Amino acid sequence: MIPPGAGIRGGQPRDPREAIAQLRQQLALQWPGRVYQSDSRGLSVLSISPELTVWCNGRDFVWYDQGRLAAHPAADPVTAAVRLIARLRQLSGWETGGDGGDGGAGEDSTPPEQES
Repeated sequence: MIPPGAGIRGGQPRDPREAIAQLRQQLALQWPGRVYQSDSRGLSVLSISPELTVWCNGRDFVWYDQGRLAAHPAADPVTAAVRLIARLRQLSGWETGGDGGDGGAGEDSTPPEQES
């Protein structure tokens, strides 16, 4: 397990690939589904489920939660994974025994705007 705050480098942004890889590692401890990672210069993407995609620009993990933008510091993949597992449980009906709850409508898969 990675301790909270691991990877902070004097407040500087992290390598998005490294941050997403650590988030992926944390998710794998609790999420049995396949997770896909893609990297480009300055941005990494983690596709966790058809309804949940996470982007990382080195400063923050960003995703949509019930149509609203959610963010968490990239320096803390442990807590970000806890938040994402909670969202996955809502979407998949793990805790409620449901079918995922959104009738297949899914979340917005449009990447958030990047800061310059």
